[in-house]
Amino acid sequence: MSLGAMAQLPVYLDDTKPLDDRVEDALNRMTPEEKSVLLQGMSSTVKPGVPRLGIPSFNVDTQRDPLFPSCSFLASAWDPELAWQYGHALAERALYRNVHMIGNIDIAETGSDPYLALKMVSPFIEGVHSCGMAVAQDEWFEALDQPASESVDDRLSPLLQLYCLTSMNRQRPMGFLGTDEQKAVARTIAEEGIVLLKNDHGLLPLSAGASCKIWMVGAHPVEGLEEALSRRHIQADWAACTFDQVVIKAGLADVVILTDDFSDRDEIPFLKKVSALIQAGEMGEEGAEALAAVLTGEVNPSGKLPYEWKGIEEKEPLFALGYGLSYTSFELTNMVQSGRELPIGGDLFVTVTVTNTGDREGSEVVQLYIHDIKTSLPKPDKTLQGFRKVTLKPGESQEVSFPINESSVLFYDEVSESWIAEPGFYVAYVGNAMNNTPLKARFHLK
Repeated sequence: MSLGAMAQLPVYLDDTKPLDDRVEDALNRMTPEEKSVLLQGMSSTVKPGVPRLGIPSFNVDTQRDPLFPSCSFLASAWDPELAWQYGHALAERALYRNVHMIGNIDIAETGSDPYLALKMVSPFIEGVHSCGMAVAQDEWFEALDQPASESVDDRLSPLLQLYCLTSMNRQRPMGFLGTDEQKAVARTIAEEGIVLLKNDHGLLPLSAGASCKIWMVGAHPVEGLEEALSRRHIQADWAACTFDQVVIKAGLADVVILTDDFSDRDEIPFLKKVSALIQAGEMGEEGAEALAAVLTGEVNPSGKLPYEWKGIEEKEPLFALGYGLSYTSFELTNMVQSGRELPIGGDLFVTVTVTNTGDREGSEVVQLYIHDIKTSLPKPDKTLQGFRKVTLKPGESQEVSFPINESSVLFYDEVSESWIAEPGFYVAYVGNAMNNTPLKARFHLK
């Protein structure tokens, strides 16, 4: 493009101009009829453009990409870097299909714990944005769904912001479909999200030449598992069934694999009847290979529950937030805190040593929980405020540090309708599940 042409580039098409200026310029150039067409298309999955002004249409993807596991399954990996890779790879594939916004992602699916959801959702969105794409979040739809009493320009402004950031973004990369990198991301998510809930007598991993009876429970059975195990010289006899069916037949199975979230059930009647229990989910096209790799020990399970399986009221949870077994063992020791006083606006750090005490390489999720000793309002006993996934070889140790600051103890006060931090004494717990936090340190928020 010549210098003269660049000088004449309209503000609304100039990526170097402020977003608000671009939107205002576009609105000033549009006719009432063009604005009306855009308003009428705001609820559709293919939103019209303004051909006269060179504003392209805007496409929303409403289908879940079958290559990748679901977002709820991603949460079980407890791996923010993997969440970024997921968002980036998903956006690459959507770009190839000329899509500008991913609209089929349920952000709430990333786990019931708000801290975990935030830490997994944020990098996922950043990964999508890295490809010049958007994620359909509630705040966007609320903006697009403004009441008719609002001016036409006010109602169109959020939509045009999306256009500028996506379909009108001249710096967007090219889309790709079916790359080895995308397949590897899908496989890694599937492997890291598998949660081993029970493994009596070391039934798993299965050795070559073994035979195994497997019940798959839920609406998302993992197709191709029998073939994937056969290639690893495992004779598997598996069948899909409902939760109620497995209650009757569980004694006939060695391994039960849950492909849905059944944490709303008060109990698992078949828990004592099976040797191994696995929480899986919608694992995507790499699910069979990932599950076979975990069952045979090619991959050491490292997934952790992103929610608490509460069980019968007033009893210990069946499985706590952050729970998940491994084929190796880990020990947490040597908790050190940088100080005992936490000034408002300041920080302190707690550091622990995690050691792989088993005979296999594996990954552990070290978790930080905070307890308010004396609170003026009802609060959970512990809240998750930090986690770190580390991979260690047998005998290897690593220090893990967590920052603690005012945001770690904030809670919402309904009276003042604001987030506040109460001065007082708190306890920082570190462990590998909410109900397994052997290390603790007390601190005072002044």
